[in-house]
Amino acid sequence: LYFRLNRRDLPRDINWSYVASKRGFNQYGTPLSLKEIPRVDLVVVASVACTRAGPRVGKGKGYGEVEYGILRDVGAVTAETPVCTLVHDAQIVEEADLPSTALAVHDLPVDFIATNTKVIRSSSKLPKPTGIQWDLISEQMMKDIGALHELKKFRNDNSFR
Repeated sequence: LYFRLNRRDLPRDINWSYVASKRGFNQYGTPLSLKEIPRVDLVVVASVACTRAGPRVGKGKGYGEVEYGILRDVGAVTAETPVCTLVHDAQIVEEADLPSTALAVHDLPVDFIATNTKVIRSSSKLPKPTGIQWDLISEQMMKDIGALHELKKFRNDNSFR
């Protein structure tokens, strides 16, 4: 599910840490259908390691790529939408250890890396996934990410934006 949080709709003395939690946005947010997701200005994706050139690895399940693919398929992001990750300096590896040639079509590179000491603009413009790679979606992902069912229905009906 996707939620919209509007600051104007929240109490003035709100605990922002609570609002940012799953329980908080479920309480204060308005659920959105995929068609209602507005344009996204910045995507933040989790990373275990990344290079200054933009390749990154997550936890290995592909959930970050799937979320990005959903946003891409519904038109909420484009190839120009910046993708950022937050890591410790120690999580930046050499390009020889994570070459861009190792990226698959579904892998999501980053444009910016924020570390504990600096912000880095990636040194290359790597292609981003163009949407969901349905042949890589497992049954477990279909169970875990309810939006995939909605997306598949809309794609089958040709009823997206």
